[in-house]
Amino acid sequence: MIQKFDFLIIGSGIAGMSFALKVAHKGKVALICKTELEEANTYFAQGGVASVTNTLVDNFEKHIEDTMIAGDWLSDRAAVEKVVKEAPSQIKELISWGVDFDKNEKGEFYHDIINRNWSRNRSINRYWSRYRYR
Repeated sequence: MIQKFDFLIIGSGIAGMSFALKVAHKGKVALICKTELEEANTYFAQGGVASVTNTLVDNFEKHIEDTMIAGDWLSDRAAVEKVVKEAPSQIKELISWGVDFDKNEKGEFYHDIINRNWSRNRSINRYWSRYRYR
């Protein structure tokens, strides 16, 4: 049987699933992965998202430097700067999709690592699953 799609996405990690969610309202989406959606590294990620969430105690340059150091200075600095500076808006988008990041007792994100309890850290997979087989 031949099936036709408007969008063909290869990979079920955060990038592939985010793009799939962004274009789902524009047409029929096919998302191809190795075996199952749950086989992506994103699904198994236990850490948080490092991002500037409060410029009173944090800054983008610190995160850019930390990322460059973690990449042994091999990372493309322009790409790192773009990702770090766009992280807050991407996190807001994840929240609008229903990702419920952990917060302190005041309802604020923790200092610079935004976490989701790892055992429940599959919010994007669950959100995408709502659109499967449409």
